[in-house]
Formats: sequence, structure tokens, C-alpha cells
Amino acid sequence: MAATMRQLSAISCHDVSMVVTAGAGTGKTFVLVEKYLNLIQDQGYRIRDVLALTFTDKAAAEMKERVRNTIADRLKEDPDNQVWKDAHEEMVIAPVMTFHSFCAQILREFAIEAGLDPGFLILDEGQSLAVGREAFETLIRRPPDEINEPLIRLLAQVEKYHLNLILNSLSKNPETFERFKADLFDDPGKILNSWEKFLEETRVPVIKRFFSDPDICDAISDFYRFFDIYRGQGDSAVRYLGMVCPVLQELSPDLPAELLHQIAEEFLKIRPVGNIGSKKIWDKDDLERFREAKACLIAAFEEATPYFSLYLERDSVFTRSTLSFLLDIGIVAEYYLELLRNIKRQANGLDFNDLIQLTRDFLNNHQDTVKRHIRPRYKYILVDEFQDTDPAQFDIITAITGVLNPDNRSLFIVGDPKQSIYLFRNADVTRFKEAQSRILNDCRGKLINLDTSFRSCREVIGCVNHLFSSILASDEKPWEFGYEPIMVCDDKKASPGSITVMLPGKAPKGSERFETKEIEAGMVADLVQNIVSSRSMQITDREGVTRPAGYGDIAILIERRTHLSRYTNALSRKETPFYVHGGIGFYSRQEIYDLYSVLSFLLRPYDSAALFGVLRSPWFGFSDPVLYHLHHIKGAKRGWSLYERLKACAERISRSHEDSEVDLEIDSDEDVPSFSLSDQERIVRASGLLGEWSKLAGRIPVISLVIKIIRDSGILTVYGAMEQGEQQAANLTKLIGIIRNKTESGYYSLFDLVNDMTISISDEEREGEAALDTLSQTSVNIMTVHASKGLEFPVVILPDMGSSREGRQDPILSGDNPHIIGVKIPDPDADYDMRETPVYTALSLIQKEKEAAERKRLFYVGSTRARDHLVFCGKQPDKFFDSVNKSSNRIDWVCTLFGITRDIAEQGGTISFNPGDGGKRINVTVLTSPEQLTRIWAHEMPPDLVIPENFEEMCGSRVRSSEKILVKETRAIRPVSVTDLQAGIRDFHPGEEDIQQLFIPDSSHLGPDETGTLLHQVFSGKDPRSVLASYDIKSPKAETFCTSLYQQFLNTPIIRNSIRSFQELSFISYSGTYPLTGRIDRLVQLNENEWAVIDYKSGKLRGSDLQMNIYRMAAESLTKGTVKMYLYSMVTGEYTKPRYLSEKEVNEKILKYMEDLS
Repeated sequence: MAATMRQLSAISCHDVSMVVTAGAGTGKTFVLVEKYLNLIQDQGYRIRDVLALTFTDKAAAEMKERVRNTIADRLKEDPDNQVWKDAHEEMVIAPVMTFHSFCAQILREFAIEAGLDPGFLILDEGQSLAVGREAFETLIRRPPDEINEPLIRLLAQVEKYHLNLILNSLSKNPETFERFKADLFDDPGKILNSWEKFLEETRVPVIKRFFSDPDICDAISDFYRFFDIYRGQGDSAVRYLGMVCPVLQELSPDLPAELLHQIAEEFLKIRPVGNIGSKKIWDKDDLERFREAKACLIAAFEEATPYFSLYLERDSVFTRSTLSFLLDIGIVAEYYLELLRNIKRQANGLDFNDLIQLTRDFLNNHQDTVKRHIRPRYKYILVDEFQDTDPAQFDIITAITGVLNPDNRSLFIVGDPKQSIYLFRNADVTRFKEAQSRILNDCRGKLINLDTSFRSCREVIGCVNHLFSSILASDEKPWEFGYEPIMVCDDKKASPGSITVMLPGKAPKGSERFETKEIEAGMVADLVQNIVSSRSMQITDREGVTRPAGYGDIAILIERRTHLSRYTNALSRKETPFYVHGGIGFYSRQEIYDLYSVLSFLLRPYDSAALFGVLRSPWFGFSDPVLYHLHHIKGAKRGWSLYERLKACAERISRSHEDSEVDLEIDSDEDVPSFSLSDQERIVRASGLLGEWSKLAGRIPVISLVIKIIRDSGILTVYGAMEQGEQQAANLTKLIGIIRNKTESGYYSLFDLVNDMTISISDEEREGEAALDTLSQTSVNIMTVHASKGLEFPVVILPDMGSSREGRQDPILSGDNPHIIGVKIPDPDADYDMRETPVYTALSLIQKEKEAAERKRLFYVGSTRARDHLVFCGKQPDKFFDSVNKSSNRIDWVCTLFGITRDIAEQGGTISFNPGDGGKRINVTVLTSPEQLTRIWAHEMPPDLVIPENFEEMCGSRVRSSEKILVKETRAIRPVSVTDLQAGIRDFHPGEEDIQQLFIPDSSHLGPDETGTLLHQVFSGKDPRSVLASYDIKSPKAETFCTSLYQQFLNTPIIRNSIRSFQELSFISYSGTYPLTGRIDRLVQLNENEWAVIDYKSGKLRGSDLQMNIYRMAAESLTKGTVKMYLYSMVTGEYTKPRYLSEKEVNEKILKYMEDLS
């Protein structure tokens, strides 16, 4: 793309250090790559001279690939250019890497100076959790004598779990805590002085704002005025004023904090119930103003009172208890940190936090080595996503560059503070403001704001500018940044786009709270279905081609996972394909937990709980009645495990089969309860497989064992018939990769694997789900806003915007100053109830302010993922505000800034706003019900009336010629069902014969079509018993028949030998201008490049050529591979191949059908 003037300035200016702020979609990566290449081309730097630091492996790989490809392109244009020849050869050693990779490289190179073994291992998240858990358990179970009493005192005041959290938190920055501990032991008064100063710095600005706020001053004055006017009246409002006015008169900014806090609490205690004030006594305007003033003061005091409480009573029992608690923490933490170091030293491992801390310490403590070896090596440093740095990472950068002064011209940092959303990972956005200030002032550097979006259309950019110019207006606090509007690039100005606000109504009064969430989720699912089926929402793809939006173009971005299942369930009900990107913790996925249960059983065969889970899972499919009878099998000895009972039952079943070749049913009077034939097979199969795997456990490598378990069980085939089988199979494959990586690092046993998985499951380690291939592009994408960062989608839906969010507070908080540590401990003066220390309260308030600011940025990130269409969705507000500062709710912000009133919210309609770019106003569609979706999105029109000729003269005039054509042209073309298309063409050929229709036992009330539909549901992997019950069939014979029919299909070579299998795959394809919609019964991958589409037939096979060829063409588009076609007869259990049709033949048949239809 052509660079803008600001981009060119950032790319070509090399005489000063620079800060580049890059809003979403403004070409940040383009600038970084071009800057990198410009340094090579114009400044004479070699590839190895330029250090580029990123925050993710993906970002590093993407940048490296872009640089490599651009160099290759320039070499093609100028093959003799020596600069690009050298650069191309050196790319293999290009220092483009993550912060953690860079730190690992430095520590290995200077291991002796850093006091490390150069062969250290990098512990992943799971291993790091395991080390922490082992250290804490050792501390609790085997404490040395010198910490025994302090440990007992701590456990008497806080729970074991909270103590673990405290120690784990302190281990993240041990040096800071060690400085605090040293000062606490040497001079507690010094610590108290720091606390008092910090509390005052936090409290005083709020007091000043409170007493200078004109709204608060006016409200207090109104209270005094109204009390003078209505004094003596027998009215509840007057009585209220009589109680609060004397309290308000005591207020003064000069009061001691303790007294100010008491007055504020006294005011809040006098809280009236209901809407006080009689219209008979009060003037109408006075009463309205009184109520406004009351609401203003109550809100102001509620906000300010926690800050008024920030004072320290130095000589109180609680303060002394706080110091004693922290002294005990210091003693115990010192031993805990040493345990951590010893365990890591024995494993020769470092976690990610160690890499950062040790590198910073090494660079700061060995400046001579840095000056001689590291600083000359990197002549220029590029830092990407700088808003996500933590303090230690910024220290590393400045340690390498040296003193930030005008001579330092080699630092180029890029970021967008509006996209800083990783506070929970200790990313400190204030560092961006600090770094920007130091580079601009100390280095006399340059600031460039990229101001043109290459991602989004005018509607989306106009909406973002309109909303966030107000939402992000404040830059008063260190963690707040103002908003600079951005422009739309010329290529996107004419692209179609839209803004929609969905405000579903609440569930009826008395309903459960979750029912409102269900309504909202259902409306989102309706919207998705209407977008795709109506084809009325046009998007512009990356090649600039305008086309209707499909499922894969839509992303639902959730703020948190709390209500994820409501959206997946709603989409499932609409049979909408979807793909959850890391939406559920990887180790919380049921398929991972099922394999974990298998492995737990193999490690401990007596673990009946694990085996219960395995047998009930899709791995073996035991029903609860079978498990019950299995557990109560006759002849079982006391103390037998479930596995011993399973083996005994399987042996008896096998003996009974050997004794009788005719009657395989076991009589209920025998030693084994009566099991159906299919249940007997399951029991024998489970016993055999578990026995075989048990013999191999511990004898073969764990990776070989896991692969054999998955292969022998046939679980991938089972998942292939389930709704989310594609994702389940991909996750198992990913787990195999994780296990393989661990085994390559050294000895890794079954015990190690089960232990690691136990820790990961219990600690909810957040491993993203496995990425899928091109098939996932046909599904609606569901992910968190955090996971979407760096991505873009043509259509973005932001749901659940009416929810509020409270962050979880840890039991210990710390500030920038090492002395500032706050905790929650029992208060001896209040019956030992848990109480926050004043420092903890102050830190908690600051944390909440940071979280509130970050939530605004999170909203910005979600909104800017949209290329063409942006949809906001949240429950209708209870109250409508005139300022975004009066609510912390995203849907409230949207309603306020778009001017959505209660009437508009309840009725729906179209409003507009001025985007301020000199162009026309932008419309916003407000929807409140699913019916409006159908009308507004689908643009459906009633079909033309066909009037019989003999009635033509009796009616008004018919619409003819040009008028009728105009109506047809403005109507959206509805997709044609492939099944209807095939039925209408009736494409039979000589020699084709029908096969007798299949009949299910005890289903005489079903017609052929109903039978076919029922069997298709069974073949999609649904439980036969449940499917039959929905058709009012409760016959065991019917269940056995359907089960055996499906099992026969799964045992066919094509399915049994397939690599992967997908069922009920929805698609929309095109024949010329005609959209076709259908659902492939089954798509299987035969080998690396070959696939097959399979259509089930419960009766006739003939006349399916066109249908199967359309399926083939759709599958080829999805898989980019060769696709075979098969018709599977449920009657014969055999496959037949339909006739191959060329694309031209297919299009001709469809065109003829559509012409006949019209």
C-alpha cells in the first residue's frame, strides 16, 4: 500500500529516537517492516544490527516473514543488488524475537556472569505452576523450626489458599519485597511514614475535587435553600433535610481526614426509602430539583467516602497487627522464595518471570559487559506493542540503549496505549506515557501519530471516532490517554458498511436473571442467521470485491466467558456453524478431561472415579443403568475396584458366548445382569482395551502410549459424528503435540503427564484451543476481545454490553514504592473480622480506576476489529444518562452518545449522527425484537400475486413490464436449497434402479421422508434412544436396529481409515448469480490431498447426480483438495459413485431450473 505522509516520516527519519502511536488498523506493522528495511537500505545497517522486539511469537514470525518476502521481491526487481543479497542471506539470524526469547539468548550467552548453567530449561506455564505448588506444599508440610511459629500465626489469620496467593504474588518481584522486608525489620517507623505519605497523596486530590465540584456545591446550596423555604412542613423530604443539613454544615476541606470520613458516613446513614417529597407541599420545579440534588449528593458521597477513609492510626491495635503480620510474612516468604529457587535449580529451569528479572539484573549489574559486547551489537532497537510492557521490560530496553539523552537516536517504539488491555498480566500502560515523555524530552525525540485507517469503512471509523472521542476524552490520570480521531483511507471510503444497536427487552417480571441473557443470545443467533440467509449484508473482501457476508465473515467478541455457553447453544439451535477460539480453557474441554481420566486410571487402576468418567464418556458410551448393574454385579468381593468388577463381568459374558452360539443374551437369573447385545459388546471391548493399555503403561514412551490409546479407541471417528467433533479432534491432536514437546526435553513419564494435567486443570491454565484449517473459515468465530487483538473481521458483534464487571482483588496488593504493600487481616478491635488496611484500600481504589480505564480500552479494541459492519448488543437500560461519566456500562455509553432515548430503545428505528468528517450523517439502526431483524435485515418482499385470466378484468390493473422488473431487481435473491433443486430436476438415467425403502421396527406410523430424517439424525451422532423418543418410538428393537445400522457405517473402510471426518457441514455456494445452500451429510479426509463427500440414502439412490456434484464443488472450495463423491445405502451398506458433471453442466442445469421456476 502507498504510505501516508505520517507513515513516510516515521519510516525515513533516522536522526532522532521516535515514538509512534498507531491506532487500530493504521498500518503499524507496515511501518515497522518498512522502517526495518529502510535502515538496511539507506543507513547501511546489516540485518544483525537491528534488534526488533515483539510480545508474541506470532508477531515476531509475521514480521520476519514480511521482511523476508519484501527482500525477496526487491531482489527479483534488482538481482544484482548486493545490499539485498546480503540481507537475504542474513535473515536466518535476524534478531527479530519476543522479549522472552531475547532474554533467554542473553542469559545463555553470558551464563557465567549471570550465575546460571547455560543449558537451563525454560519452564512453561504448567511447569511453573507445578514448581510453585511443590514449594508451597513443602512449606506447609515440613516447615523448619525457625518459621514454624510465624507460619502458625499466619494460618490462624488467613486461609491456606490466601497465604498461597500472597506468597505467589511476592515471588513475582522478590527483590522489591526483600527491600521492603529489610526496611520493615530495621525501621518500622520508616514504613509507616511512607504509608502516611502515600495515603495523603491518594486522598487529597479527591477531597479537592469533591469540594470544588460545582454540581456538589450547588446541590448542598439547594438543600439549605429548600430547608429554609419548607421548614416546619410535615413532609418526609423536609424531615430528611432537617437531619442532613446540620451534617453538611460541618463539612470543610480543612477537616482532618478522620473527621471528614465520619461526617460522610453519617450523611450516608440518613438514607430515605423511596421517592420522598409531597407534590401537595412542594412546588413542582423545587421538588424535581430537590430529588436531583439528593441523587447527586448520595452518588458523590458514595464515591468519595472510601477515599476519605484513607488515613493511618499509627498507634492503633490494627496498625500494630498489620506490622506483625507483615513481619511474619517476611520470615515465611524468605523461606518460600528459597524453596522456589532450589526446586528450579535442581530442575535447571527458569520461568518467564525469571527470564525478565534475571536479564534486567544482569544488564544493570554488568554495564561494562553491556558497553563492550551488547550495546555495540545492536545499532538500532525497534519495539512493537510498547503499551504492553511492564516496568522490568522497559528497564531492559534502557539498559541496552544507555542513558536517554539527545545523543541516543537509536530507539523506535511503536504502540497504541488505547489498546493496552493486559493489566492482569502486570502490563503497565503508564510506562508508555513515561517512555514517551523521556524520549521526547530527554532524547529530544519525535512523536508521530498515525491517523489513517486502512482497515475499516467510513461507517465504522465514524462510529469509533464519535464514541471514543467522549469515552476516552480524559487524560488526567497516568493510566488515561486522550483520543485522536482517525481518517478513512481513500480505498475504503466507498465500501458498504453499517452500525446497528440491538436492545433486546428483558424477560417478564419474576423470571430468572439468566432468561434475559437467553433472550439476548437468541437475538444474536437470529441476527447471524438473517445476515447469511438474506445475503443483504454486503462486505468488501481483501481484494476489494463486494459480496454477501457468510458465516466465516462474522465474529462474536465476548468480554468474558461467563455466558459463552448461552451463545453457542443459541447458535446450535439455529444450526449455525461456529468455532470457539480459546473461548473455553483448553484443559477444561471435555475431550481433554476424558483423556485425562483414561490416563489417570492407567496410572492408578484403583481410581474408580476416573474409570466411571471414562466409561460414561464417548470413549465407551456406557449408560448409567449399565454402570449401576456393573457396580452391583453378583459375586463381587468387598473392596473390589470398578475395574475388577468390569473384568469379572467381561469374563462372564465371554464365557456365556462360548457356551452358547445361538442365544447370546444373558439370562437375568445368571451371575451377570441382563445386558443388551450392544451393552455386552461395550463391556467386553472396554475391558479388553483397558487391559491392553494397562500392560503398556510405563513400558513404552508416554507419547507412544497416548497415540495408541487414541488410535485403538477410534475416538476420532466418534468425534467426527458429533456436533463439535472437528474441534474435539483438533484439540486431541494439539495435546499430542504438547506431550511430544515435553518428551523431547528429557525423560517424561506417565506420572509426569498426569501430574502436569492435574495442575493445569485445577489451576485453569489458559491454553488457547487448537487452530483449525480452512474449514473453520466457514463458521461464525467466537472469541474474547483479548483473543481478537490484532485480528479483523468484516462483521463484528459485541454482545452482553449491558453487563458490569468487577475485577477480583488479590489478598495482597503493592505499589510502585517498595514500602507500599497492603493486606487484608483480622481486626482485633472488631471481633477479628477481616478488614482491609488503609494502604490496601488505597491500592484497591487505584486498581479499580485502572480497571475502569482498561475496560474502556477493551471496548475500543472490540469495536475496531470491524471492517464493514459493527453491531452493539445489550439489554435495554433501566436508566438513560446524559453523560458517559455517570455509568460504567458499555450499552449506556452507546445510548448516551447516540442519543437513544427510552422510546427509541423500546420501539426501535433509525437514528443518525454527524461523524465530523465533512460527509453525510451516518445512520444507526436500533433493533429491539427478532421480528425487526427479519424486516430490516432480510428485506423480504411478498411474492407476486398470480391472478387467473378470467378474473383479470374484474380487478385493478396488474403490475406489468418495467414496473414488475424493477420489483424483482430490488428484491434480495434467496438461496435455493440443493435438495429442492435436485427434486425439481428429477435427473434420472437408464439403468438406475431404486432400492427398497428402509423401515425401522415398530415405526409403522412414519412415512418414508420421516424415516429418512430420523436416520440422518442418528447418523449425525445423536443418541438413537433420544432421537427415537422424539418420534414417539420407545422400542428396544428400534434402538438396536438404528445403533447397528450406524455402527455398520462407521466400520466401512472409508470411514474407519479416514484421517478426519466432519458431519452436517453447512455451506452456501454460487452458480453464476444464483446462491445455493445445502448441508453435506459427511465430509471425510482420505489422505493429505484427497477428500470425499458422502450422502446417506435410506431409499432410492437414483437422481442424485446434480446434488452430489454441487456438494463436491462446495467441498473443493472449502478444502482446496480433490474430492470424491459417494452415495451410501443404509439398506445394503454399500457405496456407489454418482456420475461426474463438469462445472459447465452443473451451471446449465441450475440455470434451466431457475428459468423454469420464474
